[in-house]
Amino acid sequence: MDDGGAWPMLPTSAKWLPHKTFAGDTISGPPDLDKTLHLVLYRVPRETEKEVKMATMIEQMTVQETSHFQSLDELLARVCEKLQITDTQQSQAESAYEAIARSLETPSSPVAPYMPKIYPQGSLRLGTTVKPLERDEFDLDIVCELSLDPRFLPRPPRLIDALYAFFHNEPRYKGKVTRKNRCVRVSYANQFHMDILPGCPDPRSGGTCIVVPDSAAREWKASNPKGYGEWFDSRCAIAIARVLAEAEPIPAKEPTRGKAVLKLVTQLLKRWRDIEYAERLQVAPISIVLTTLAGLHFSGEMSVTDALLGVVGRVVSALPLGGRLVVLNPANHDEDLSEKWGEEPTAYGAFVEGIVDLHSRINELTEPAPLQKTARILGMLFGEEVTTVALSEYGRSLERSYHEGQVKAARHSGILSGAALASGLTLRKHTFHGEN
Repeated sequence: MDDGGAWPMLPTSAKWLPHKTFAGDTISGPPDLDKTLHLVLYRVPRETEKEVKMATMIEQMTVQETSHFQSLDELLARVCEKLQITDTQQSQAESAYEAIARSLETPSSPVAPYMPKIYPQGSLRLGTTVKPLERDEFDLDIVCELSLDPRFLPRPPRLIDALYAFFHNEPRYKGKVTRKNRCVRVSYANQFHMDILPGCPDPRSGGTCIVVPDSAAREWKASNPKGYGEWFDSRCAIAIARVLAEAEPIPAKEPTRGKAVLKLVTQLLKRWRDIEYAERLQVAPISIVLTTLAGLHFSGEMSVTDALLGVVGRVVSALPLGGRLVVLNPANHDEDLSEKWGEEPTAYGAFVEGIVDLHSRINELTEPAPLQKTARILGMLFGEEVTTVALSEYGRSLERSYHEGQVKAARHSGILSGAALASGLTLRKHTFHGEN
């Protein structure tokens, strides 16, 4: 059998239980997620009394809570794998970033005389980019830090105006440029957009702190993208050496299995946000707030399940009884990352309602439950499409174990295990091709 090909047909002699949707309705043409569960749960032969007994156990298979929620961790890890941007998307983003950096350093650039330092910020810098939902674009944020005292620029928005005019008149960016409140956006249709944030060193705070122009407020606002990245790295317990002599590269795309737990938790929170607020984009919490809350409330848990449960639980516990939650930049407390909540109370109310509901669902998710229920919750939280693919791969993994004769089921628990259980029943190797 070719593991990389289509799922094989079950033997014609196999006995089947009625296939029901999550709602309990018997269906003839199941939707994708139900169909995938169907394949995962019914890939066991039912030709002998022993096999029927084993199949019944698998139908009642529970994602068991162990010291690190191994079974659920496996499913969450597979969901995270499906959230990663592709190698092609990563390469396209890097090429666009390098082209922007070269443009900003050319003699015709309005910022070239101020020796700009170009570096990434946000999700690609942190390693928390999430593949966009269908027809959406992912974003790449870059900083253009000028060697200039901001006190010589009393009208900060003019800096954005100058960058906008420059890119708008560049032939390669014609029709792709938008002026935003704090940045200039270059859009690459149906792929991604790049936000170019100009800034200057903050003479008052020093260090890596900068100030950035805010058009609406018509003043400088505090920030510290470099310091924030270093803070997040420290929370992930990852040391990154970086040379700042020239435009800094985007960190290499990491394989999911090698990523820090905090990064995976952050990606899950961002995908939950995308799903939860898909029809209410105006009140959706911004990525930097979710990332900061994850970093602040991460306690070094070794498993994604433990960390996700812990982070969300501690965020809920931190919600004040009066007023709103204030999320400051850990690298520059002069920057209120959650200032939108102060300006738009409905957005904060939507966040509180959403995060409390998420906490409830994660608690439900971590309780021992049949795989169907676990899959239903995962699909609601992180999307049916990625959950379907994750379950499909999980099924393939189980199938390989079946072929190797490694999977056992505890006689009374109905829980699958790859470990040797003295009292378990071992699945015999099966070709799944049937006798006909």
